Amino acid sequence: MYRAYEKYRANTGLKRIPEILLYLVKLLIAVFIVYMIITSLFINSYSVGSISMKPTLNDGDKVLVTPLVYGPMLPFTNTRINIGSKPIRGDIVVLEPPYIKIPRFPLTVLEPVVGFFSLHRVSLLIDAAGQRIYPYMIKRVIAIPGDTVKMENFIVYIEESGKSAYTRENELIRSNYRTVTVFKPSGWEKDLPFSGNIEPITLGRNEYFVLGDNRPESSDSRSWGIVKYSRILGKVIFRYWPPKRIGKL
Repeated sequence: MYRAYEKYRANTGLKRIPEILLYLVKLLIAVFIVYMIITSLFINSYSVGSISMKPTLNDGDKVLVTPLVYGPMLPFTNTRINIGSKPIRGDIVVLEPPYIKIPRFPLTVLEPVVGFFSLHRVSLLIDAAGQRIYPYMIKRVIAIPGDTVKMENFIVYIEESGKSAYTRENELIRSNYRTVTVFKPSGWEKDLPFSGNIEPITLGRNEYFVLGDNRPESSDSRSWGIVKYSRILGKVIFRYWPPKRIGKL
């Protein structure tokens, strides 16, 4: 009886392994669904990977972004729920630049799944050379639909829709921010990209002009053009890292 009893207990433990594995799989799926709902509809976290937004944001800063302000995207789709407002001048936003091809089904489903279960160390979005594509940028909205915008020596001037005079950006934008504008390397011509000068551009419906606060070292609307509303994913609202620079943005 003693040996039979011990044998019975051992077999019972082995038989429960599939049940435990199934439970863990179900738990992971449930956590993933909750994660997708929260990050797609309410709040998400991003890490700043460049110096293009200095001095506002430094390389390595971590920020919270909400898609709810402008209307969130339905999970696993490129469809926006139109319940929010439109971006305004001065907003810091996360966007997909126009040169990035927006993924379609099944990538819209597979990419977040792969990212979640690999802790975002693996991506299905790769370029022709097999390198990972980072499809997101953080920039500041400078001009909105109907505006005409120009730049002289890294300073932006905006002519609002229906008006006949330009206004300097810091007189029109309510956000309190500083820009880096010093950049005069030897032989640099005013008509070259990132030189700090652009001819007037008038924005159409759902078109936005975005820039980095570090004007000489930012890839933005000066180089790859205006951004459509559909490519603006959320508003940056809070920096939570590093601790000494925690605060609302």
